[in-house]
Amino acid sequence: MTDSTTQHDSNRPPTVHGLGSSILSEEDVDPEFIYRTKARFRGRLQDRWTCKTPGHIYCFANHEGAHAPVNENAMETWVAALHDGDATLLIPPKNLFSSNHYALSDAASVSSTTSRSMIQYQRHFRLQGNPSLTDLRSMQCRLRESMASSSCVSSASSGVPGIGYLSGKGVKWIGLKMLDVIAAVAIRRRRHLIPKLVKRIRNLPADQRTEWMVKNQPQMNRTIQDVLELSLDSYKTEYRTSAIELGSEIRDLIIESNTGSAPVREWFPIVNAMRVKSFPLQLLADEGPATQDFVADLRETLLQDPLELVEEEEHLVAEIAVRICYELTNGIPSLWRYQGYKTLWALYKTPIGRHCLQYLVRTGGLVKKLAINAFNTAIPSATEHAQAIDFFVMLAHDMPEFRDYLLVPTGVPLLIQNIKGLATANPPIPMLDLCAGLGNISHYPWCLSSVPLDTCQVVNNLLIISQSNGQLGDPSGKAWGCEMIILFLYNLSVYSSEGRQAIHDATTNELLVVLATIESNLKKQRGDRAARRTRARIKTTWPGYRSPVEPQKPRMVRHHMRLERARSPMYFTFENLDPMYGS
Repeated sequence: MTDSTTQHDSNRPPTVHGLGSSILSEEDVDPEFIYRTKARFRGRLQDRWTCKTPGHIYCFANHEGAHAPVNENAMETWVAALHDGDATLLIPPKNLFSSNHYALSDAASVSSTTSRSMIQYQRHFRLQGNPSLTDLRSMQCRLRESMASSSCVSSASSGVPGIGYLSGKGVKWIGLKMLDVIAAVAIRRRRHLIPKLVKRIRNLPADQRTEWMVKNQPQMNRTIQDVLELSLDSYKTEYRTSAIELGSEIRDLIIESNTGSAPVREWFPIVNAMRVKSFPLQLLADEGPATQDFVADLRETLLQDPLELVEEEEHLVAEIAVRICYELTNGIPSLWRYQGYKTLWALYKTPIGRHCLQYLVRTGGLVKKLAINAFNTAIPSATEHAQAIDFFVMLAHDMPEFRDYLLVPTGVPLLIQNIKGLATANPPIPMLDLCAGLGNISHYPWCLSSVPLDTCQVVNNLLIISQSNGQLGDPSGKAWGCEMIILFLYNLSVYSSEGRQAIHDATTNELLVVLATIESNLKKQRGDRAARRTRARIKTTWPGYRSPVEPQKPRMVRHHMRLERARSPMYFTFENLDPMYGS
């Protein structure tokens, strides 16, 4: 590579080569998907930048209110850049509009700008019995625009308006007043129902939340959509404040529900899709100047279509993936980057998200640029670095060309180094933020082999310290972090005889006592399924361990069980390990 992003000096790790569109052949790219994606992007741009100035068709408005006409060639360039991840709906490709193309004009003459106060996407009309808040707002806006345009036509024409014009205008006026009343009632109703829904989920046992959310997926999607809608600046400050608070709580409940109940393999993609759709809810709570445009853009992307329309999900997920990758690659570093990598991780855990992110690798360099930015220099934030490892280790499992990125000193070795300093970190770092990454990389033998064996002693000490150190996170987070450390040691003992020996050498009586304490606390903090799963891993990793929770079976039964285990070959693959772990 010869571009400037790959240059390095002697103090930087070597740049990894060999990625890009050459990962898969051109035959692997679906032409039909490309056509449909570009057609969707073209329609989105046309809807977004329709200009109301007489004689204009499409115009792009900048922050100052000036706007530039978007001709056919510029539109196609913008569509291609959107497809390749080099632009977004609100941010055109670089150098597409030079300064002399702007004609100063009133900001009101363009349909919308990148300012947060003017983002009012109007959803296409759908005949339905229970319209969402976004549908009602779109109907109101279109009816007002229709009345305004008809008034302009009437004033420009000569003669006295006829009875047909006056009656039509009266019907529109009555319809608008009726819509205003319906919207007010709908807003009040949703503001009453959404807190009740949140309270109901919160009161459910931890191991039942996932099942409830999956069975009530349409209701969850509608709730996420309405909370996003109420967070717009066009609503009252009271509505916006309560929506942001409720949205943050909904996001937390969705994240916490990722584990806990029986057939998680089937439910996991559904819950992760909810995590992706609720991503802006978390950003709204921490919104700052660096993320205003990003939050507005992502929220508008999610409000463009009803979230329950399955046929639109593929394009919607693709647009979200492009937007997050673009911002992570080109945006200003801030606290939201940690959440951005978490959302990419959740995206990749869904079939559509996996297809879309791999498609971005095949057709362009956006994901490659993101990997270069993440691992050619050390990411200063330990939590952001751990989340980047989480995402790229899954991608590298399916696309081995990415593995070299993770094995450089700023990849997995830096994660281990950060974990070693976790107990003394200043400011304190929650234990779960880093240990989740450690548990996730242990699913992949090619990555696990790069972890030094002295890490066993480090994480054993961390398990002991976690029971008395209040700076490592809340009790639930520490319980989950301990579970991920046990998962790492379990996989290390399964995949490597040297790992089993290192674990044996680092085991102390104090550690066994701590393991018993962790097991006793897991059921309360993480649910019965997590407790049973961790108990089985502890007994496999530390033979002879006696569980303080599990009732002991009669001696003869235990003898026969040991014989059965001895006869059964221990064969583990990535597929039969539980892939539901992560932050």
